[in-house]
Amino acid sequence: LKPPVLFVVASADQMLAVARVSPEKAAAIVPGRAVKVEVAGRTVDGRIQAVRCEGEKDGCAVETVFASNGLALRPGQSARVDLP
Repeated sequence: LKPPVLFVVASADQMLAVARVSPEKAAAIVPGRAVKVEVAGRTVDGRIQAVRCEGEKDGCAVETVFASNGLALRPGQSARVDLP
């Protein structure tokens, strides 16, 4: 018997960028796909983790995980995700 996962602790060297897109655009986005993320004047590699449309008021949320690569990043800092 395996106990349920109650929570997951985030890794300190990974960040999450959330992009808002229309439901039509979200339909073409595939989780697991590699993308580029522009943050703090640098471009880093990222991977689409999830596409969420349920409960979103202003379109869909595309969650992208990327390594901070030693950059001094802060929660809420703006980033640009190059989506397909």
